[in-house]
Amino acid sequence: MHLFTIPPWINYSYFAAAALIILWRGDGRARAICAGVGVSIAASAYACRTWSCWGAGSPPLMVWRGLSEDVPVLMICLACAWRAERYWVLWASSFALLSLVTDLLTLTLGVTPWANGSASIVWTQGLTTTLLVGVWSGRPRARPASAPPIASRGRATS
Repeated sequence: MHLFTIPPWINYSYFAAAALIILWRGDGRARAICAGVGVSIAASAYACRTWSCWGAGSPPLMVWRGLSEDVPVLMICLACAWRAERYWVLWASSFALLSLVTDLLTLTLGVTPWANGSASIVWTQGLTTTLLVGVWSGRPRARPASAPPIASRGRATS
């Protein structure tokens, strides 16, 4: 789904460039989230063209398709956020949750297709940007004082 003012190839090119950088420099968490978002983008690009899935019935097919794409991405983000040492994973989980909430609001409150599509693009771009920031920033979260120290490789801790 794409806005009519922004050509689809711009969004696809941005994600493709980000995916190449993530595959090159990213860790396992970034690669897993990138793969989930990539599958979601590929499914949405080939399943429906712009508003063709927005049927006259209730609930629209596009929203159910969006939910089926957003739930796995959120699950991947939450699995990666478990015991993560960097904050970007929490931001990625937040964008995935916002995407899911937008689809749920479309089902329950009748958000218009234009608003749903626009929000979907914004949340995907935010998630992609968060992945890039996470790959390029190397600063882990501060560990609480009560947490045990991480043992160095090859050294025995007493």
